[in-house]
Amino acid sequence: MPFYALYYFRRATQLRPHDARMWCAMGQCYENDQLQSVDKDKMEVAAIRCYRRAVQNGDREGIALHKLVHIVSLHLGSTWELTIHCTRICTYAGQVACSSERAGS
Repeated sequence: MPFYALYYFRRATQLRPHDARMWCAMGQCYENDQLQSVDKDKMEVAAIRCYRRAVQNGDREGIALHKLVHIVSLHLGSTWELTIHCTRICTYAGQVACSSERAGS
């Protein structure tokens, strides 16, 4: 089933290339165990590309940043990239906290 989902999410990203949700969904497909059994390294790199694209397109929920930090920390070990993404998460969390405080006022 993840192969079918991947096919349709690829089509969705072609139709809506600036929709971060489609990129997140495609990245999650690449993280699926059935796809990882084919070629784990290749699928992880593809998932990272999808999550980066989602971040570039303004992922509102912040899912892509969390997934990106998780993959980078477990498999790539790139401390420079990990630091950048952690900083973005903290910035995003601060924005969410500020907007919820304003809504409560």
